[in-house]
Amino acid sequence: MACMLECFSDKWKRRDVAGFLAGYQTGQPLSVRAVSRLIQEKRSNVDPLLERAAEDLAREIKERDVHFPEIHYSMRYDGNSGKLREIGVESIKQQIYNYVAVNALKELFERKIGKYQCASVPGRGQVYGKNAIERWIRKNPDKTRAGAKADVRHCYPSINTRKLMRFLRKQVKNDDLLYLVETLIASYKQGLSIGSYLSQWLCNYYRSFAYHYAQQKLFKVQKRRGQEKRTRLFYKIIFYMDDILILGPRKVDVKKAMLMLIRFFREELGLEIKPNWKLFQVDYIGKDGKHHGDCIDMMGYKIYRDRTEVRRSIFLRARRAYLRLRKQVQRRMEIALDLAYRCISYYGWFKNSDSVHFKKKYGIEQLMKYAKRRVSIESKIHNRTAGSQLAAA
Repeated sequence: MACMLECFSDKWKRRDVAGFLAGYQTGQPLSVRAVSRLIQEKRSNVDPLLERAAEDLAREIKERDVHFPEIHYSMRYDGNSGKLREIGVESIKQQIYNYVAVNALKELFERKIGKYQCASVPGRGQVYGKNAIERWIRKNPDKTRAGAKADVRHCYPSINTRKLMRFLRKQVKNDDLLYLVETLIASYKQGLSIGSYLSQWLCNYYRSFAYHYAQQKLFKVQKRRGQEKRTRLFYKIIFYMDDILILGPRKVDVKKAMLMLIRFFREELGLEIKPNWKLFQVDYIGKDGKHHGDCIDMMGYKIYRDRTEVRRSIFLRARRAYLRLRKQVQRRMEIALDLAYRCISYYGWFKNSDSVHFKKKYGIEQLMKYAKRRVSIESKIHNRTAGSQLAAA
């Protein structure tokens, strides 16, 4: 039941949750709307339904009878990357099974997934990765003169699920868990599914073999006076979603490290690195006081030796949103709710970058007060309306 509560933590107001629980009633059945009202009134009202649902799901796993509705796929535009992605929308029942599988595999994931494998891991998002890169290039400039950046082609759908299950069978000795994971994977159209809670963990687990290969095998051997000396080809490596960044002191070594890693991805994991991967001189400030080389463009940020900027495409969309908000405030119009949410969301980019001039020029801090107030008022209206409906019922 704990996995179910974790899955529902931010979904209690959704109709599909009430619909799922309504299927586990005994006696005189209530409508989905009536179950939804019970949830809003007091969540403990549906504890008996949760217990029965948990028992039924456990029975399905034991009896090898796990079933759920087919995944619905839709194309969605990713504003940060500018790519069109196929997102899988799963039923609430399959989402619960995802949480069951992830919690059961959590110990394995925590042991295998590398320290600098970012995205989809709690506490290791964009800001975590950005802070790590800033620390590396600013505290150790001599060790981060060269960089190589690559991108895995169609990472999720390209993952070989047979090979993935072979890895899991070697490290997991629970037959019920292996059956559940294999059943969930079999429901995906191809490889892993973007939008699935389980898939994001499995993707990181699958790529962790490449991460550990880099940490343990990317060395060069030098012979001096009859003795062999192993020297690492790079200084630091970081994975973020399907992006890979290698930093080191020498271009020739970083290039060799990337080529070895590309070969490992292709031969051992069956994943292809896009051929347009980039080898570059990391940004530095010359004796003339000017910037030379290339900044590190990753995770939505452009990271320099002395500052961090928001990526241009994100910056332009954010500025457009703030200008719209300022216009509505100046004209004393009611602020559009979706615009308020958008501006609050964009604020994180500027909070975690060197954007003091931008925030001062456009009065971002003051605009954020208006946006937060609008969201707060809407939340109070919603809660008051829900309370009135419950009282009327």
